[in-house]
Amino acid sequence: PQPTPSLPSTVWTDYRSIVASHHGDVLQSAAELAARAKATGESLYLEALGAAQYDAGVLPAAGASYRDAAVIARDPRVQFRLLLEQARVLEKQGQPTDGAALLRQGLIRFTAPPQRSLLLAWIQRLDPIQIDPAKK
Repeated sequence: PQPTPSLPSTVWTDYRSIVASHHGDVLQSAAELAARAKATGESLYLEALGAAQYDAGVLPAAGASYRDAAVIARDPRVQFRLLLEQARVLEKQGQPTDGAALLRQGLIRFTAPPQRSLLLAWIQRLDPIQIDPAKK
């Protein structure tokens, strides 16, 4: 039999290999994924970990993974998405005003009209402006 040619290693194949080495348990892979993200400067390891933590209801850890991923992410589009993920975690934790405050900070950095529009919509949803009917 001929040897199977090895596929080139990508971040995704490396991620899958790490998770497989922990019997397919992403949460059990957390320390190794975080170490690999730090060593390679690839945010994907932490993004995927954060998503698994969010799905498992481990919200403080998910928020930390998304924050750490945002620090090392180089692509501004990824950084923007990670900002939204962090706000979503805060909302799910019952802290919508904290999520809105985080998104307000994002308005300073993400100024493209579509980004600004999305941020403003999320801020309004998380922390709606209440108008006192007596002061109209």
